[in-house]
Amino acid sequence: MVKGYQGQQATSNATGATHHHLQQAHCHQRVQVALSACKLGEAPNGPPPINATRAYIKEEIALKSLLANARCAVHLYILVETEADAAVVRAWLLRLHSPWQPVSYTFVDVHHEAIRDHLQSIKGPSQGYMGYCGLARMFFTEILPDEDRVLWIDTDTVVTADICQIWQHFDHFNASQLVGYTGNPDAPTPHHPFGLCSCVALMDLRKMRAAGWGRSFVAAAVAAHLRDVNPAEDFPYGDQDVLRIVQRHRPETAYRLPSSWNVMPFCPEYDQAGYEQAPGAFIGILHFTCTIKQHMYVNLLGFGRWAWLVQYYAEMKWEWLNEGRTEQRMFERPPIRVRSRSPAERFLLGIVVHPHVNP
Repeated sequence: MVKGYQGQQATSNATGATHHHLQQAHCHQRVQVALSACKLGEAPNGPPPINATRAYIKEEIALKSLLANARCAVHLYILVETEADAAVVRAWLLRLHSPWQPVSYTFVDVHHEAIRDHLQSIKGPSQGYMGYCGLARMFFTEILPDEDRVLWIDTDTVVTADICQIWQHFDHFNASQLVGYTGNPDAPTPHHPFGLCSCVALMDLRKMRAAGWGRSFVAAAVAAHLRDVNPAEDFPYGDQDVLRIVQRHRPETAYRLPSSWNVMPFCPEYDQAGYEQAPGAFIGILHFTCTIKQHMYVNLLGFGRWAWLVQYYAEMKWEWLNEGRTEQRMFERPPIRVRSRSPAERFLLGIVVHPHVNP
């Protein structure tokens, strides 16, 4: 259970003309961003590499870059598995009390058994690339019942622009589009076999709920995929693949975000537009996938031409993000605990629960 909540007290030209007007953010709005901080409370395993100079935490870099560039109010949903995970992030945010725009945050306490319970309803994977925190995002429609929209961002990223700009793309979803991804579904790659990358995703939770997301909607797509593409009994995919499978079988539900919001310097076969090399191109988010996967960055040489940018945010002090105001503009909200479904909900969904036998 996440502890430490203190109520309302302070806790301290990218894609062409079509999307050019979307670069103007509206500061009167509030955007909701979800990201994972799971496993942060665990001590690194083993000695650091011989060539390591200093270890930087990727989740801290992602958060700093996001908040440093945001020019509208932001609410963060931070997924954690333990109080130790939450304590690490809370210690960072306690140092930030007056950011440019108001910032609030909620810890989402992810319990493995509750997520496994939800997964039974879609007959989905038993593990994900990001563990249970990654799997949890498939059920944001239930975990975040009071939110209509949320932006998911992987934490092996550096945000280089005002995150409020990407939020404007929600206004361009048509009636059938539920989730916005970057990528091209007609051009699969080795790293993204379904052509879409769900590491940055705009999720219209209101429309997803109406479609039955997290229940029959996703279950039908998974069943069709296993029947038509992979008839194996064991589900071989993770959380990101489930989202891609849905878009493969229901392509009308996917909105294509500009690639500038998920530029992958180490996946050149994916970056067809060449944003990483194009001079003067707009880059909203740099995504260091296809490379370093640990929580700790111990050798910045692996980032190539972007090492300076990673180090810039790594060395930035949280206090530097304060704007010199006297009023408190950073707040922690009550935590959310991901709960298991009730017996009545399981019955309605047709879930058969096998009791655990204690040794």
